[in-house]
Amino acid sequence: MLTVQLSHPIIGSLEHDFLEVLPSRALPNPPRPAPPQTGVVDAGVELFAAVFPHQSAEGQVQSLASLSSHVRSSKLERNPGRKQAVVANTMAALSRSLANMDGAGAKARRALGSAQVTDLIKSLLQVSCPSPFRGAKLIE
Repeated sequence: MLTVQLSHPIIGSLEHDFLEVLPSRALPNPPRPAPPQTGVVDAGVELFAAVFPHQSAEGQVQSLASLSSHVRSSKLERNPGRKQAVVANTMAALSRSLANMDGAGAKARRALGSAQVTDLIKSLLQVSCPSPFRGAKLIE
């Protein structure tokens, strides 16, 4: 029983199947596709990444403020798994939108250079990627 569980993913979708990255023979029963909810979230992340570079600086500030409020929501403290998913999807959307920024032109790069936009991005990164040294006492 245990050997079967080690060689097959628990959740039956490709994104959770670590065996797909290892060179091996094909699985006898390929994993099922991702659930529809995952597809909707993935599409939302892609849409955000495509639209964000083309927004004005004010639109980018509003979008980032909305993401920041979702990441900092007190409702997420009761469910750490959900908070982790929100943070991961937020970072994926931000990462992809910044990668798309180069192809969006000079106007998009100027909007990204806005102090408000960069401050909100820094704030999101600080919340999402906490420093291991935060709160640690320095040894003298």
